[in-house]
Amino acid sequence: MKRNHFPCSLVVCLSFACLTMYSCGNQADESQVTEAIQLKMDPNNLPPVAMLSELVTSVRIVPLETKPDCLIGSVGRLFVGQSDIILVGHNNPSELMRFSTNGKFKNKIGREGSGPGEYQRVWEITPFEDSAVVYLNMQSRSKSLAYNFDGTFIGENTFPRSLRNPKVLDDHRIAFNSNKFEVRIANSLTQDTLDYIPTSPQSSSRIKQLSGNPQTGFFYTGLGRDTIWRIDSDSMRPQIICDFGTGHFSSSDYIGSIGRSGGYPPGHFSIGGGVFYGSGYYHFALLRQKEDEEYRYFHIVVSEKTGKSWHLEQSDRSDDVLFCTSTDFSTCAHSGEWVAVVGAYELIDALPKIEANQGFTYPAGLIDQIKDLSIDQNPVLVFYTLQSSE
Repeated sequence: MKRNHFPCSLVVCLSFACLTMYSCGNQADESQVTEAIQLKMDPNNLPPVAMLSELVTSVRIVPLETKPDCLIGSVGRLFVGQSDIILVGHNNPSELMRFSTNGKFKNKIGREGSGPGEYQRVWEITPFEDSAVVYLNMQSRSKSLAYNFDGTFIGENTFPRSLRNPKVLDDHRIAFNSNKFEVRIANSLTQDTLDYIPTSPQSSSRIKQLSGNPQTGFFYTGLGRDTIWRIDSDSMRPQIICDFGTGHFSSSDYIGSIGRSGGYPPGHFSIGGGVFYGSGYYHFALLRQKEDEEYRYFHIVVSEKTGKSWHLEQSDRSDDVLFCTSTDFSTCAHSGEWVAVVGAYELIDALPKIEANQGFTYPAGLIDQIKDLSIDQNPVLVFYTLQSSE
């Protein structure tokens, strides 16, 4: 099914969402809440720290090709499909780039600028590999662009600023935030709009995140919310509900902290950033402000089958495989492997520990791959195969 009718179908979709007074008023019913994974995340009762070797059975690396026309300082948004890697590379300017799954550079997609078909400050990408189309949202949140994987510009859609953080779900559906609801899903075929989580000045989560892609699923989180929602074909349901106990950080806490020098309540938790799913596990981050007002992220891994959870720290307390910042996962690949992005220099620095590691069996050739790296190379993608979710 082709998805290259972007300018027409989504203009209809968004125009309808702006004008309609109809609402399905969908909210989670009791059975949905019961089916959701329930997690206790009190600051004094965090899930155990997991070593990567407890969750990972194998690891491999894919260095991204380094040559003058595809230099990458750092990787922003990342998609790893069956035959393509698409990423936002930050190297002044930021660029949307396409690589093969073995790291060979294929082409750039569009370019940064203010002209027709150009983008500035990419906020989100949603690639559809079956039709080779990628949708791009800019941080200004007032325009979405569509390109073929070969870089050809298809079209754009502008929309009122009252529609925030748009996320293309399929040919005819788009999810976004509005002033009245935290999530609205507009459908250009059925001409209806599904509304979720009414907002008010006392409860608006303000910072909202629609994350995911077709292969990992689509999710919603909001700062101060304790629930991760999954967007299904015609509904949105609670997927993971966190009980933060005395560490509960509410939307009103966030609103009350605006303009306050102390920031968010020290020691309290909130779900921060996007969510992805793969190989029977969910991954999301907890944001916590410590007493010294520094923020800290805990990477939470949850088994879909059992509801068991772990947290990974970016330190040798959890990384006993590659001994670098590889616990900061970025996405899940089409293969089901979890993917992290590391600097080539990080792997080079960690090589003595990797070679001395007797607790993990590396695939043949991996250490030689690391030895062949140079510090001025593009970032390296690290692929982790997870143990069966039991």
